[in-house]
Amino acid sequence: MLDGWDAETREDLSVGDTVRFTASVSLSPIHRLITTFVAFANTAGQADSGFKMTPNEVIETRKIARMAASWIKGPDGRPRSLVYVAPVGVQEPRVLASLEEQYLVGGISGVEGEYTIIAQVAALVSRDDQFSVIRVLQEAPSTPLEVATVTEALAGLVSPAGDLGVAVTTEDLTIRYPAVILHPIAVYR
Repeated sequence: MLDGWDAETREDLSVGDTVRFTASVSLSPIHRLITTFVAFANTAGQADSGFKMTPNEVIETRKIARMAASWIKGPDGRPRSLVYVAPVGVQEPRVLASLEEQYLVGGISGVEGEYTIIAQVAALVSRDDQFSVIRVLQEAPSTPLEVATVTEALAGLVSPAGDLGVAVTTEDLTIRYPAVILHPIAVYR
């Protein structure tokens, strides 16, 4: 049971450790942005939608939304959402986990809040590594080129995200040291 969280605690962890702790869970800003955009695209052009668009705009918006939705799917093709997990409310070092949406009671819109988490440490990001918060090449190992390309593309979304009410910073674009990546076993209230 983790009852504290800091850099020293992080350094005491090993890949494969099972941990239990209370945490504040929030959807990563990039995943929040993509989820918001996909929801917008799904309602755009409908007669009862408050978002009026031409038929061509609707087609193009939905095409982009399908592509963006594919970025937040796992290798099995099912939607997964990256979440920030703040053990005992402490934000750093950053802890991340991927939640499969099919297992979320109430869906992705209700995922944020305080939870008890049981998880296995999947990765401790080293000083030399960095990973993209989304994967476009699901069936291949992450490469520096993929990370750089995706990070550059996502950087173009930082400003427009604010227009949608989603605060995204450059720190939200990649996963870097001293981040801890968890494989959730149970997340419950």
